[in-house]
Amino acid sequence: MTVHIILSNSTDSVVISDSRMSGKGTKSDIRQKLQPIKTAHYHGFVYGTGKSDKITLGYEKAKEFPGEEIKGLSDSLSHFFRETLEYSLRQSYASRLSEFGTASEVFDRLQKRKKTKAHLIKTIQQDERELILENEAKLQVLAYEKRSDSVQLYEVTRKDVEKRPTEFSGIGGGFRIARLYLESKMQGLDIKSLSTASLLFYLSSAYAFCNIDEGVGGTPNIGVVNKRENKILPLEITLPIVNIAGAYLAELDETFFSKARTISHIEEILSGKADLHRIARRLGLTKEGLVSTHIPFSSFQERANRESQKW
Repeated sequence: MTVHIILSNSTDSVVISDSRMSGKGTKSDIRQKLQPIKTAHYHGFVYGTGKSDKITLGYEKAKEFPGEEIKGLSDSLSHFFRETLEYSLRQSYASRLSEFGTASEVFDRLQKRKKTKAHLIKTIQQDERELILENEAKLQVLAYEKRSDSVQLYEVTRKDVEKRPTEFSGIGGGFRIARLYLESKMQGLDIKSLSTASLLFYLSSAYAFCNIDEGVGGTPNIGVVNKRENKILPLEITLPIVNIAGAYLAELDETFFSKARTISHIEEILSGKADLHRIARRLGLTKEGLVSTHIPFSSFQERANRESQKW
């Protein structure tokens, strides 16, 4: 599983991603799921969920696209995924038909050709189901496009391409949990009018919350897209933001990590004015630990629960 969560105000679109990917029955943490794309016509990110090898192929294909529009890029990725699956199916059909051609000569003599045909059809259907699963992938393309002078978001599968609202979106198995959290916490808010620090507060809190899904994890990464640039925040900024959001969520220190003060801490971290030593001490960390280690929300929750029992 994985998670990508997007929120946008009037100037910035912000996406947070985990770093866990799976493929062929294994799970692993990778450094970066957010793949930057930048041409003379647009700049942003491509990220995905599904089979890791197919997602990686999609990333490479996105970097080769020569067009000017995000919709064209998204259409080309969808076409690429369809072609990849169709090629795999053709190869599989040819292999099975070749096997059937050899086997049928024997079964003809035994008057079992009809049974052989039925077995072939069943085998091909099973192959098809397996190949479809092996080729499953979904991408989102989040980018500023010069032609439309706007940030756009498209969701891409082999079946279709859909334009999504940039205000609030996401993909991945963990997004179901993140969406439930954000929908409960952001009711009545005008997301477009929020500050970028507030977007990061809600995104990081949702990310911390969906870490209860064992398929979501690893070092979080945050990307920002606006008219000027696409950038991935340095980990020494991302990790303190996500860590204090986890402390807020766990109600670890309801004064120092209240909602308003946590957003204020995030603003100071973004501007380089935060007292990281002080924040780290309130979390029971060193400054080095605060800026270099992702502390799971569950760890803060356990500590908060222990401290609450002392009273």
